Amino acid sequence: MQRYSPAERLPRPGEQDLADRDIANAVMYAISQPQHIDVNEILVRPTPPRDEI
Repeated sequence: MQRYSPAERLPRPGEQDLADRDIANAVMYAISQPQHIDVNEILVRPTPPRDEI
């Protein structure tokens, strides 16, 4: 697992922090897949501010 210190990954202006619930939802998705599905990685990050899309 790759971890970043707060100084390495500062939020951009207008970017929202992820909530604990956001991570929990991603984990629940992964573990609720049928046995024939292998979820190898989950990348969870905030979406960019709307003005960058």
